[in-house]
Amino acid sequence: MPSPSQLKGSSAESEAEKFLLSQGLKKISRNYHCPYGEIDLVMCAGRELIFVEVRHRTHSDFGDPAATVSKHKQQKIIKTALHFLQNRPEYSEFGCRFDVVGIGSDADSVQKLNWIRDAFQTEVSNS
Repeated sequence: MPSPSQLKGSSAESEAEKFLLSQGLKKISRNYHCPYGEIDLVMCAGRELIFVEVRHRTHSDFGDPAATVSKHKQQKIIKTALHFLQNRPEYSEFGCRFDVVGIGSDADSVQKLNWIRDAFQTEVSNS
C-alpha cells in the first residue's frame, strides 16, 4: 500500500505530466527505473528527449520545490538517463535536456507549478 508521501508524489507527477502534455510534449515513459535510480517523466518535443524530475512541496516556506534537486540527485538522474538511452537505441540521434517541474502551494494554499527548462546540464570534461 503506498504511503501518503508516495500518493502525493504520484499525484504531482500526474499533474506535471498533464501540464507538459498541454504544452505540446509527448510522453515516452513515466517512472523509468534502473539500478542507478528513477526518472519521473521522459517526454519528447520534436527530436529532443526531456528527462523531467518532479518535485512537490506542501508549503513553499522552504523555497521553490524545483530548487531541492541536489547535485547528487542530478548525477543520479543523468546516469539513469544514460541507461535509458543505452536501452532505447531509437532515441540515439535525439538531443537531450533535463527539466524540473516544481509543484507547491503558497500561503493561501494556491497551487503553483514552476517548469524549469534546462534546469541542469551534464558536466563533460575535455581533459
